[in-house]
Amino acid sequence: MAARKSKSQDFLSVENLRELADIMIELEAKSFKKWIKRPAVKRGEDLQELIEEKFPGVGDQALTVAMWVDLYMYTRDFLTENDYYHFTVMEVDEAIPKLIKYEQKNPDEFQLISEWVSDFGCLLTDGLYSDVGAWFYDNFFDILLKIEALVDEQDLYLEDRTKTKLEKLAKSKFVRDRVQAGLMAEADHELFEILAQDSAKAVRFAVAKNSSASQEILNRLSRDSEELVREAALRSMKRAAP
Repeated sequence: MAARKSKSQDFLSVENLRELADIMIELEAKSFKKWIKRPAVKRGEDLQELIEEKFPGVGDQALTVAMWVDLYMYTRDFLTENDYYHFTVMEVDEAIPKLIKYEQKNPDEFQLISEWVSDFGCLLTDGLYSDVGAWFYDNFFDILLKIEALVDEQDLYLEDRTKTKLEKLAKSKFVRDRVQAGLMAEADHELFEILAQDSAKAVRFAVAKNSSASQEILNRLSRDSEELVREAALRSMKRAAP
């Protein structure tokens, strides 16, 4: 018989964290003025109350849940962004379980975050865009790299670029694999056509960066809903122009 998950693990399910995070996002617009009357305290009290309402008897573990609710909010927001040197290759619901496992193995790297939550009842004291400082942002960026939610482009390089390999990657359920296919494919219109319509921005971005894609596909991506994709496609079109 498989070992039963601990109560703590039940509290920290992705479904629970997502639900609490969505409620807190809704509360921000309604409660911001109330929160700033008692800086760094009131939001934490509201979050603690919400957690205790959802999990009667949660006790001291409410602070752990609060930490992960705010990390869920921050990670979800952060992973919707991107830059020219890093690819976002995980959705938040994939990244959070990996972060929780990473924290369990490396609690020292989360010590300051934990202490901050213990002091204020939450991490994001004024809401999602709280200025918690470089001590959090810089360190957490490194952690996202370590769990490979973010990946440097050079780390996606493939020696083996056979058509069969790329087609397999393009059909993968993992964003990272599809990004690799988009970056490494050469003159394969059918493959580019599929990847250019991918729901993951990172995959479309990978195709847009690839000047081997046809002018037709790059032109379409130059009108993508995401600015980063549009800009990459325009640069590729310029490089490919005679």
